Amino acid sequence: MKIMFFANDPGGANAITPLIEPLSKRHEVHVFAQLSALQIMKCKEYNNELKDIMPDVLITGTSARNLNERYLWQEAKKLGIKTVAFVEYWGYYGIRFSDVSVIDEPNFSGECNMLPDYIIVPDDYAKAEAIKERVPEELIYPLGNPHFIDVYNKFQKAEDIRSKFAKKDEFLITYASQPFIEDCGHGEELNILDDILSLTDKKVIVKIHPKESFEKFEKYKNRVILDKTTPMEEVIKASDLVISINSIVLLEALIAGKPIISYQKNEHDKNKFILTRFGYLPFITNKEDFAKELKNKIQNPEILQYNDFIKYDAIEIITNFIEERIWQN
Repeated sequence: MKIMFFANDPGGANAITPLIEPLSKRHEVHVFAQLSALQIMKCKEYNNELKDIMPDVLITGTSARNLNERYLWQEAKKLGIKTVAFVEYWGYYGIRFSDVSVIDEPNFSGECNMLPDYIIVPDDYAKAEAIKERVPEELIYPLGNPHFIDVYNKFQKAEDIRSKFAKKDEFLITYASQPFIEDCGHGEELNILDDILSLTDKKVIVKIHPKESFEKFEKYKNRVILDKTTPMEEVIKASDLVISINSIVLLEALIAGKPIISYQKNEHDKNKFILTRFGYLPFITNKEDFAKELKNKIQNPEILQYNDFIKYDAIEIITNFIEERIWQN
């Protein structure tokens, strides 16, 4: 079998990358990416190679803003190539399969008119939510996100680099920023950083998202450690507490056994993050409640005992699905 991988965004890149090695042992594999996914997949930049390669199966991520994957599914279908797309996170299901970017969400009609042949989602809840957003049920398979088991394995091997960021007795906070301003035109990520710095004198690492620039955080450079290159598992391993809005980094930190806080400033819908949706974390939307939770986590760094979102055999299940269900169908 000839397989082609492609992603635009970090989330999609993280989801499909763990499949490359096991599948390349038995099949001819070609790997491409564009935009911020290039930093993760460390591969060739895609330049219309689909027709030249003519894979049997195209495996991609999904992007809420960029439509490149969606155009690629359409091109592949015309060429008779089977298409598989990964939804790595809980949310924006319908819009990922439409002709509208998340930045134009008010114009989204609810119609999923740009679809692959197969859609892999993290779990049964994601499948149910996707169906509510009019993603065709018959295309959806709740097989897991390979990224989570990949994260688990990487944390077992991660180098201890704490001394790079803090002294032995210092409390170290990582703030995993998110590119809401870049993706949606507005967001609270900088205001949340302001709140963190006004509420604590602990050392803070700002883990910059691949879509964000250092210039975005220029005014903070003398008050925090800005990091964009250190592997996430090493930064989390070094940290005593991880804070974000609703980033998948919080789930990664949970896998690593670290205390976490979800601070969704001025948000009204707790369902946008799986851990607040089900009540595993408090839904914190204002500075006062955040101050209490931050103080509590610094004084009593309890670790959340929840990892139901991890399918430890997801990589094996999905590779078997691709080989036995998709290729031979």
